[in-house]
Amino acid sequence: MSVILRIAGPMLALAFAARAEGALPGRIGFILPGDDGWSSEIYVMDMDGSHLVRLTENSADDMSPAWSPDGATIAFASTRDGNSEIYAMNSDGTNQVRLTYHPGTDRDPAWSPDGRLIAFASRRDGTSRIYVMGAAGTGVASVSGEPG
Repeated sequence: MSVILRIAGPMLALAFAARAEGALPGRIGFILPGDDGWSSEIYVMDMDGSHLVRLTENSADDMSPAWSPDGATIAFASTRDGNSEIYAMNSDGTNQVRLTYHPGTDRDPAWSPDGRLIAFASRRDGTSRIYVMGAAGTGVASVSGEPG
């Protein structure tokens, strides 16, 4: 479930809740501006606002976080390598790994219900399409077909 929260001024935070039964109950994640005021970073906290933890910290945009069904992994988009690519990290922010390698913009990851696949939007061929890959970044394939 994703919810966009409007916070005072132009700041936006994207909150996402762990949907997996028993996995990180009562935790939410969101993006906030980084220390430079331009980039965005991913945070998590308890639903009551306690235990705030910053998961990413760099001068690029980290965005579109998506929790895996078991709550162990967060997929997200980041511009840290020059253009928007899909990454994954443990739910505590460790082991941040790049999953896609393409000059086209890859964004908006979403997990399959069994956690084996990640779908994402991309402009790899100049047109926005939906792609699917294995959770480790293998077997990238377009699933949205040809325009027409």
